[in-house]
Amino acid sequence: MKKFELTRDYAKQLDNEDKLAKYKERFYINKGELYMDGNSCGLCSIDAEETLMEALNAWKNLGIGIWTKGGYFLYQD
Repeated sequence: MKKFELTRDYAKQLDNEDKLAKYKERFYINKGELYMDGNSCGLCSIDAEETLMEALNAWKNLGIGIWTKGGYFLYQD
């Protein structure tokens, strides 16, 4: 385990070693804000937005038929 250092250089080093950093671009992050809340829904992701919009469009276009034509009846399977 590495010894923690409270320096900007160490923070940059950790950022460079972060294997999850590539996913940052997939979230909506307000410029100038730091997000450090671990007890919430989290930031909205582009993937979540796209999936939600697909579901809403299916509901809008299929109405009650979403259960049979949209496959939602068997969705839990």
